[in-house]
Amino acid sequence: MPGPDIERINRYLEDYLRETGQAEIKANRELDKVCLLKDSRDRPGKPLRDLCRKKPCPIQGAEQRPPRKGGNWFIRRVGEAAQEHPTERRERASTYSAQAAGRAGGRSREVLPDIVGKDLAIIFIGEAVGDYSASVGHYYAKQGNRFWDDLFSAGLTPRRLQPSEDSTLPRYGIGLTDVFKRLTNNEVKRERASGNLNPDSPVIAGARNALVGRIRECHPRAVCVLGRDAAEAIWPDDYRRPWGRQDSLILAQSQVWFSPSTSGQAREQYRPQRLTVWRQLKRSVVDPWLEQQRGKEERE
Repeated sequence: MPGPDIERINRYLEDYLRETGQAEIKANRELDKVCLLKDSRDRPGKPLRDLCRKKPCPIQGAEQRPPRKGGNWFIRRVGEAAQEHPTERRERASTYSAQAAGRAGGRSREVLPDIVGKDLAIIFIGEAVGDYSASVGHYYAKQGNRFWDDLFSAGLTPRRLQPSEDSTLPRYGIGLTDVFKRLTNNEVKRERASGNLNPDSPVIAGARNALVGRIRECHPRAVCVLGRDAAEAIWPDDYRRPWGRQDSLILAQSQVWFSPSTSGQAREQYRPQRLTVWRQLKRSVVDPWLEQQRGKEERE
């Protein structure tokens, strides 16, 4: 089997970083999406790490931090574009984000791909990926976000997972998606403040329809919508409800649950309510799903 096309990989990464205005990325998912380097399901990032560790390293701009075994590999910009003053680079990135947002429905590619699978117990639905999470390529990665802590505290995972382990969630019956897949959280806030995200806007309608399609395809037993803003984008006339299961709502044949968000001020103020909802989810949705999976394994 022929090896990866290093020249195409380097050219694609440099073009991607230049177009998005980012200084660096973790590139394993991006390369997998465009079929330039198939990632490993069991050990995400390993194929790229193996390339980067070669002497000499064939991937331009590869840098391990911290520079020892176990450190993360980043691909930074090289060439003429890398010589920009940091202020110019930030301004260009800001201009890109402003142009990408709102009117055209955001950038042409998803900020982060969904972490989903067929027939999961539950899919958590956020409003949009945070800017820091987008920069590192993992969900709920910003320090202080309580998502991973609360998953463990509610008993939904056997230990406190790291954001870099987000791709392992389906083994616990859990998936992740967002209402807005092509906008970051800050872009959504700017567009909402400018009036481009009113309930009847084509951006919200398109995002809502796309979400319904994704949930219908995955067919989880339940969805848990994180925060009022996400709920309002899906049910603009019916989002101010008590936290917990919404018996009169349904999303593509899946149960609907509302939970406080795990970011911002909500992470502490509403943590007791959030843990209550998530523990109820575990008992009524996730535990029966796990029992069914064990039964399948025994029969096989």
